Amino acid sequence: MGTRGSKNGARRSVDLSLFSETKMQGWLSSYFSDSAVKYDIDGLYVFSWESDKLIETRSGYIYEFEIKVSRADYKNDFKHKQEKHALLGSYVKNERTLFDDVDGKPWMTALSAPATDESAGYGGSGNALRRVNVWDRSGRKKKLPNYFFYAVPEGMIDEDEVPPYAGLVYVNQYGSITTVKKAPQLHDEKYSDVQLNLSEKFYYNMLTAKETARNWQRDYEYAQKRLEHELAAKKHDRTWEQMEADLKKALEDKDYYTERYYKDEVDLCLQRMDIRLLKRELLKLIPDFDFAALEREAEVRSGILHKEKVVNKETKEE
Repeated sequence: MGTRGSKNGARRSVDLSLFSETKMQGWLSSYFSDSAVKYDIDGLYVFSWESDKLIETRSGYIYEFEIKVSRADYKNDFKHKQEKHALLGSYVKNERTLFDDVDGKPWMTALSAPATDESAGYGGSGNALRRVNVWDRSGRKKKLPNYFFYAVPEGMIDEDEVPPYAGLVYVNQYGSITTVKKAPQLHDEKYSDVQLNLSEKFYYNMLTAKETARNWQRDYEYAQKRLEHELAAKKHDRTWEQMEADLKKALEDKDYYTERYYKDEVDLCLQRMDIRLLKRELLKLIPDFDFAALEREAEVRSGILHKEKVVNKETKEE
């Protein structure tokens, strides 16, 4: 459970366990009406980083939503993606006004990192300047979404914690979306599908989705079989864990049973040799001895003994 204070001093609570990135991606698909959306993309490298959610409208503008479901994850975003945030900050119009009096904010870490490239622009203002390379290899400005938002569970962060180059939307546990802060327009360029190389990216995204679907199918089939075995085991008062333990014990005893099987085979072979030797010696003493009659008598006696065992067992059970 996370609790945050708002500007007016009120306390707002949110149960963060009700949210996940996958759920948020699904809910954010309703940010625009279906008729206004050209592409709705999850987890794809359209720009120089993986975007949690990208929506391109039919008018050609691209909206990126960075999804965060914990405050720690939100703060770490500025530590681990400094180049991205410096680049976003360098595109903001009227940046010197937007970045006034913002020292001490978590996202200033990204904008105040040391300079690394001479062919660069600036993000931030005053003492919070970061020189960042905004040009690609072809000499053009690096591509960015037109608008950049943070999407978080309702009340998880406040509006004044969001960088000037980003907007903020709240999503509640029912999937309802509220725009808390509008995102400034980073630029007004409209990229074509060819410029973003979308056909190739969509193709590889499709292959990844197919592989994910196959993995889900395997997991489903395994879970289904496990459930079937569990239900069957319950009829015999055995749980799945007990069945797994029995299987493990059987595998551990495999070598023992294999060795015992071969030992019994050897013993049986030796017994047959002894019988042949006995027959030979007996025929020397009694040449006309009827071995067939002896075998029939042995079969009869074996059957009688078997019947006696069955009867005795049934009597004990009664």
